[in-house]
Formats: sequence, structure tokens, C-alpha cells
Amino acid sequence: MPQLDPSTFATQLFWLFLTFTALFLIAWKVALPRMTEVLNTRQERIEGDLEKAETLKAEAEEVLAAYEKTLADATSEAQGVHHRTAQEMTEERTKQQEALSRTLLEQAQAAEARIAGEKTEAVDNIREATLGVVQSATQRLIGAEVAEQDADRAIRAALEESRA
Repeated sequence: MPQLDPSTFATQLFWLFLTFTALFLIAWKVALPRMTEVLNTRQERIEGDLEKAETLKAEAEEVLAAYEKTLADATSEAQGVHHRTAQEMTEERTKQQEALSRTLLEQAQAAEARIAGEKTEAVDNIREATLGVVQSATQRLIGAEVAEQDADRAIRAALEESRA
């Protein structure tokens, strides 16, 4: 094998050094800057994406906070509307109950007045009917005619006794 011949070691080392130096310079001046550029671009893209993600996260948190505030406001407003409506319904029910109570009281008073009137009329009718019966009964019992005024006085006295 010619590589292992010691007489060619010096030239082999020279060419090895020259080739290594050439490859090192090419790698250092051409490949390394390109790799550095690619790595820097990649790092910048990653950092940009992270910044975008942070920005989007902050925006999402703001939107969520705004949504929660809107939801809380809507809930509060709905509770207020519910409370006002319940209060209005209670007031309306109270008004209707008062109106019904007044109407029933008026009807009861009117009924009592009618009953009192009917009672008075019934008493008068009974007195008039009784007047004829008393006169007739007195005439049959004692054979004398009783004056209408005397019979009326006797009936009134009997009615007053029954009331007391």
C-alpha cells in the first residue's frame, strides 16, 4: 500500500496540511456563515413566533376579560330586570287586591243596605198583614172592632219586645 510507505510520508503530510487548510478555509468562509445565517434566521423566526404567541395570548386574555365583564354586566342587568319586574308585579297584585277589597266592601255594604231595606219592608208587610189578622181575630174573639191605630200600636209593641 503506497500510503504506508515511509518515504512518501513527508509529501503526504504536506498535501494533508494543504488540503485540510483549504477545506478549513472553505468551511470557515463559505459554509460556516451560511449555517450561522440559517441558525440566526431560524432563531429570529422562533423568537418572532414566540412574541406573536405572547401577543395573541395577551389579546386572548383581554378578549376573555372583556367577555367575562360583558357576561357579568348582562347577568347583573338581567337580575335587575328580574327584580324590577318582580317588584312591579307585586305592586300590581297589591293594587288589584286593594281594588278587589274595595269592590267587595262596596258590594257587601250595598247588600247589607238591601237586606236592611228588605227587612224593613218585610216588617212593614208583616205589620200590615198582621194588622188585618189582629183586627179580624179581635173582632171574632171579643166581638168588637179594634181601631187600626190601636191594633198597629199593639203590633209595634209586640215587635219591639221580640227584638229586645
